[in-house]
Amino acid sequence: MNKYERFIQQETKQLLKPDENIEALGFIYNKSLLSMIMFGVISFIGNGYFFAVATKNQLILIETEMGFFTLKTVNKRTLQIPYDQIKRIKVGGMLHQKTIEVSSKTGETIKFRLNTLARVVPGQKQFIRALQGLYEQAADRTM
Repeated sequence: MNKYERFIQQETKQLLKPDENIEALGFIYNKSLLSMIMFGVISFIGNGYFFAVATKNQLILIETEMGFFTLKTVNKRTLQIPYDQIKRIKVGGMLHQKTIEVSSKTGETIKFRLNTLARVVPGQKQFIRALQGLYEQAADRTM
């Protein structure tokens, strides 16, 4: 278990129900690819990074930040999104650059990017498929 996994477990411990476990982890971001291209390495520093946690009931996003040399283990804020509040999860992108768009039933939409080559947390490559599957299973339980 790496330092990011330990951090995620610590931060989600109080958020999970007794019968709920972490099913999938992802490292996602909402920074613009254009700014990353235009400004290079300097654009990677700062906000816009999230640890994404998928459980059988919810998506948990832990906002963190990038330092000069590495990703920090700091919780700037936590967002819990129960699957029953999600209208749809739309996935796009190509090759190893994927996009995730989560639309809530209240009309809000949040967009993220996921690089399947990132090795911050295990399961990065499978995160999107796992999230979609867990969301669909939760929808089936409520019907």
